Amino acid sequence: MLVEIIIFIGVVVNVCILYLRSNYGYWTKRGVKFAKPSFVFGSFLDLILYRKSRVEVYQDIYRAGAGSPYVGVIQTREPALYVRDPEIIRLILTKDFSYFHDRGMSVDEKKNPLAGSLFTIEGPRWRALRTKMTPTFTSGKMKSMLPLMEECAQEMLVLLEPLADRREVVEMRDILGRFTMDVIGTCAFGVQCNSLRNPDAEFREKASLLFKPSLVRSVTQLFLLTFPGLIKHLPPSPVIKEITDFFTGVVRETIKYREANNVQRNDFLNLLIPIKNKGTIVGDVEELKNDAFVKNTANMSIGDFGAYETFINVFLMGVTSRT
Repeated sequence: MLVEIIIFIGVVVNVCILYLRSNYGYWTKRGVKFAKPSFVFGSFLDLILYRKSRVEVYQDIYRAGAGSPYVGVIQTREPALYVRDPEIIRLILTKDFSYFHDRGMSVDEKKNPLAGSLFTIEGPRWRALRTKMTPTFTSGKMKSMLPLMEECAQEMLVLLEPLADRREVVEMRDILGRFTMDVIGTCAFGVQCNSLRNPDAEFREKASLLFKPSLVRSVTQLFLLTFPGLIKHLPPSPVIKEITDFFTGVVRETIKYREANNVQRNDFLNLLIPIKNKGTIVGDVEELKNDAFVKNTANMSIGDFGAYETFINVFLMGVTSRT
């Protein structure tokens, strides 16, 4: 009996290995340059194990396709094509965008209400929400937020000048992170989170949970690209609930205060409140009324955190390349 169990386990393991490796020759057969995959993790081993930043990993993938307009990758076992050629990218983002607007990201909005953002929703819901949001992203409206960013820059100068006078060595990643957090807080959420003055500010503490390294979370996200149906069977994360409650609470209280006191401020939230008050429903999609508006506003504001790590990594890589 024991021998039969061992044989059965061996067969199952081998079938799983063969299944996971079955597409590793996909790009070779098609004559496409590709980033060499590792077992289970595909082309993203260094990212999953936190050996390199996201920017560095995508830089390596880009270089793997040198001389080609595109480069192939393997996500666990699923092949994906990354475009390198600017002209093809332009067509994808303009003329042929109707074929490419879905991102193929698996989310469960019941377990993670903040997951249903413009970056993840698809089809008619995405189109309706994008139509509503597009007017808020004009260059003029974005420029109106510049004074808010300048205030954060002045706060950073106040912090750095005495350190420079004493010629102290400083951890720029931390300082840039706090600066970026203050910019996101004031421009997107309409709040002064004061991360530069107080590194332990609650806003920064909650936001940092989004970026806290987690091997389990990284592996889970990678596998969901291959097995999107798994997301329905995963238990809800208490960390996600904590983040959701905090940021939706921030948005709800800020809107309530502004409407009660007729407060006007040149930030992202102020651009969205009039849209909520119009109460317009596009098709069958009701995305911008009451709690739905709060959720989606928090969603889009949290989307700004996607630039948080990227900005810091790109800046530090630029500084390093000049030394």
